[in-house]
This record gives sequence, C-alpha cells and structure tokens, in this order.
Amino acid sequence: MAAEHGPQKHTPEGWEGIREILTTLWIEDDLSLREVADAIAASHNFRASERQYKYRCEKWGIHKSQGRQSAGTVTANASSSAVHDGNMLGVERNQCLEHPSGLMSSLDATLFRPLQSRGHLKSMDLSARAIHDSFQRAQMLMLAPPTNDTNRTGLTVPHQRGEDWPLGEFYLRAQTLSSFMSAPNFACRALDIETLNAGIQDYIGQVIDDATPSPINITCMLQLCCRFRHDDQVPVLKILLRYISQRAALRTHGHHLQLLCDSLLDSLDNLLPIVLFAARRAVEDSSYFLGPHHSQTLSALRGLHSALLCWGGFDGALRVSIHCENQEAAVERDSLDATTAWRVEAAVRRIRCELSMNRLDNAEARLRELAGAVEAIKAASGNIDWHLWFAFLDLRGELLRLQGNPSAEDLLEAAYSVAEANCQLFNWWYVIYAKRHVAFAKNPGNRWTPFRLFI
Repeated sequence: MAAEHGPQKHTPEGWEGIREILTTLWIEDDLSLREVADAIAASHNFRASERQYKYRCEKWGIHKSQGRQSAGTVTANASSSAVHDGNMLGVERNQCLEHPSGLMSSLDATLFRPLQSRGHLKSMDLSARAIHDSFQRAQMLMLAPPTNDTNRTGLTVPHQRGEDWPLGEFYLRAQTLSSFMSAPNFACRALDIETLNAGIQDYIGQVIDDATPSPINITCMLQLCCRFRHDDQVPVLKILLRYISQRAALRTHGHHLQLLCDSLLDSLDNLLPIVLFAARRAVEDSSYFLGPHHSQTLSALRGLHSALLCWGGFDGALRVSIHCENQEAAVERDSLDATTAWRVEAAVRRIRCELSMNRLDNAEARLRELAGAVEAIKAASGNIDWHLWFAFLDLRGELLRLQGNPSAEDLLEAAYSVAEANCQLFNWWYVIYAKRHVAFAKNPGNRWTPFRLFI
C-alpha cells in the first residue's frame, strides 16, 4: 500500500508519532520494513518508503539485534491478564505463575504462549501499549504537587477534580442505545438513537480533549465496547471505534485511543483480554496512588465487575463484588459523611452474581440483609432511591422465580413499573431490562435458568 500511493515527506514530529509503532512491528513482531510500511500506511495513513524507514531506524538507533529482549513490561502484563481469562477464548498457558501485583511488575514475555486469536501479535501489543501510555500519563499527573506552580498553569490532577465524571450516565446511555439497536423495530426509535448517539460522542470528545486523562475513562469506554459486542451489535461497535480513532487522531497523531481502537478494529477477538487488562490496571494504579477507599478506585472495581459479568466470568465477578462491598463498608465506617447507599449498591452486585450462579441459599441470606439496609435508609431519610428499590424488587423476584414461587412475577412486574415511572431517555435501559426479565419469567422453558442480563 505504501508503494501504491508513493512515499510522502513527513515532519520530524510526524515521524515521532509513529516511532513506537515502528519499533513494535519491526522489533517485537519481527516484520520486515516493507510489511511495517504497509501496516502503518493502512492503519495511520502514514506513507513512507522502505528506504525512509531504514534511515529513521538508523538515526534512532533501532536495530533488529535488539530482538525480543526489549519486549515491554506492558506486553507481558497484557499476556498475563489475557491468558488468565483465556478460558473464554481458547487460550492456553504454560504454567501457573504467581507474581506480585505491585505497580507495573515486570514479567518475561516468553513465559507465556501467545494468544491464538487472529491478529494477536500486532493488535494485542499495540492495545497494551496504548493503555500503558494513557495510564502512565495519568500516574505522572497524580504524582504532581497538590498546588499548581508557575510551570503547571491551569493543570489539575484527576484526584483534585471538583466535578465528577458522568461515567454512570454515559454507560447507561450506551446500554440504552445498544438495546434500541438490537430491537427488531429499531427504526421507529431513530430520533432517540440519534439523541443518545450525540450524547455518547460528546462524552468521547471530552475524554479525548481532556488534558488530565483518567484510567477510569478508558475503562468505561471499553465497557461500552463490551456492551455492543454482548448485544451482537458488531457493525455499530466498529462505527463507534472508527469515530473514536478519527476523533483522537485530530487531537494528536498516534493518540493512545487511536492506537487502541485501530487494534480492536483489526481483531475484536482481543476485546476481552484488553478490557480486563485495562480494568485491572485502573484498579491497581488508582489504589496505589489514591488509596483503596478512594472513589476512583471503587469506580474502577465496579468497572472490572461489570466487564467480568458481561463475559460470563461469574466467579471472578463475585470475588470483585465481595471486595468492593468490604471496601465500601470501610469507607462508610471511616468517613463521617459517607452514606449506606454505595455499600448497598455493592451488595446488590454480589447478590446478582450469586443468583447467576444458582447459589440460592447465599442469595436469600444476602437479600434479607439487603431488605434491612433498605428499611434503614428509608427510616433515616424518609424515602428510598428508586434505583435501590428497583434492584431489591428485581432480585427478590428472581430469587422467588428460581425457587418456583408463583408470586415472583408480581414482584418483577412491580420492578418494571418502578423503572417505567422513573426512567428518562438516557437510562431507559432499566425499562428494557425489566421488560425482558418479565418476559423471560413468563416463559415456562426458563423455569430453572437464571436471568443473565445485567445492568
């Protein structure tokens, strides 16, 4: 492709923008310079001749003799995370290797067999490096002095933000949009789809343009990818990935989100290990820099939980939900202004996992505790947040359904009514979810099958 369109003249900044990609493809993926030129021309519209690439490599001191000894830490960590959850992708691992979970721990990449999915060697490595680049810049900002000096005019770090990122609202918009697109009569919701899509694009623009990147934003955007993939909306997902890539390229050539989305477009088989890798990094880094009880760390835990649920990793999701519940309880115990609501929300996640795994006795015991917490909140404040009340009715109805209790449908219908009375367009997903749950419960063939559609 590079030869077909002819080489171009590029600025030194332009060459710097593809330097890391060039190193990855030539050294670590062991491609020829001709293959490197074709790959970069196809993915980044950066056309240069083989001779130009050779000159740049010599100028930068990049040599094939470096071989795979320079394989990055992130590639090893990415392979580790991917292999750990590879039972859903047919991934095998040489051995069970225990390693410390410290920040950016170094592992020899040769200890792990490569993923067998199409496009792994290039796509997974680029994705891991893109995530690493974003997280590293966020970490540098987290380590910045608490007060701005003359050299950091206008710079704020993620944990000093006065406003909150609208992550929950963004994710609900994505779920609602994906659900509308999955409906057979989705054309009749064209205006709603357009409105939701505009909101999602606005949010993506804010993330890309933000001078102080947060790992949580990337995790949330990857969850969005999971949502579309889970609903079999691959064409819509690819359109979204192209939009993010193009929008990021306008910001900076070689932007980490551009690399990430381009690699996913190359092979969606890598989505699961990439999502889990990003979520784990977000949890680890936020915990290290901000503390295990910080709201950003807890948000990252919820993101990891959602990603595991979306792909059927119920055991892992249950462990994360238990940990999250314990952390929220510690926050509630140590903070004077903490409320019970977040701990209850974590308990809801745990109960949902146990119901999905048919652990009905555990779920029933937890539901009794949840009922007490809901009553305590109602007594203290005089009312109850409709999200919590909806969750209680929905979970109680699901438990009774799996136990064969005929009153289950009444509770599920009540949950549907609560959602319908309180939802707006951006979070209409609750109504869609409740409606599907009622329909699922009325089907006799689902008598012993847990309802595994998640909020």
